[in-house]
Amino acid sequence: MNAHLRIRRFRVMRHLSQEFMAGELKIDTSSYCRIERGNIPISVKRLEKIASILNVSTEELVCAKQGPTFRERPSTNEALGHIIRQLETEIRLLRDEMEHYQPSRGVSAPNVRHR
Repeated sequence: MNAHLRIRRFRVMRHLSQEFMAGELKIDTSSYCRIERGNIPISVKRLEKIASILNVSTEELVCAKQGPTFRERPSTNEALGHIIRQLETEIRLLRDEMEHYQPSRGVSAPNVRHR
């Protein structure tokens, strides 16, 4: 597997967008996409920056052997479970906020103008 494919694999595993990576590298998204497709060479300096963003060593990006980072990553189910818990917390907070504006409590909803 080539470095550009490993970069993509690590990025996807970490749930990072190409836009985020491009922003961190201070390049436009299309240039970053060309890196992942292997259409442009990657300088050592840029490879080190990508490794830093992905929290892996540069060796893990250039060597074919899958390093320990793959085994340390949570499974997809664990990652999804974490996201679900975050969303459930957000829902609880929004419900609590909505209860504050219930007519039964004598508090009216704020005046919101819709355009």
